[in-house]
Amino acid sequence: MRNTATMDEECKALGQYLLGCRPNDYIVAKYREAHRVNKTFQSVCPFDTFLMAVATRGVLATTLVDSYTSLFFRRAVLRRKLILLVAILESCSPTHLYFELRDSEREAIVGIMILWRGIVHSVTIVLAMILLVPVHLIFAVSASELWKSS
Repeated sequence: MRNTATMDEECKALGQYLLGCRPNDYIVAKYREAHRVNKTFQSVCPFDTFLMAVATRGVLATTLVDSYTSLFFRRAVLRRKLILLVAILESCSPTHLYFELRDSEREAIVGIMILWRGIVHSVTIVLAMILLVPVHLIFAVSASELWKSS
């Protein structure tokens, strides 16, 4: 199991990506607890571990890795961790307010957010492909070589 400080920093980095601010101690504790009771959030391959290390470097890095995994590595542990964190954020105060808008506000804000995220995703997926496809291929070749030699 990963150490607590690493998990806490991971939660804070992913929270910064999702909310634009760092999550509070309660959210970090719930994130840590979910990892303790559920092995689903453990990396399953070296490339997964690499992606998590990159994603926790900052919002731009998280954006690149999230964009890449949305198309090319959908089972990445990052995606499960983001879903976990959204569920935690949605269920506790004060972050639940990000998810609870009146209908009139929701329509306008959601429309703008979808448009913005689409633009950001389009740009970052190109950059992510340039940076991460070669790394993904290197990890895949390394894994197949290890498999052949055993």
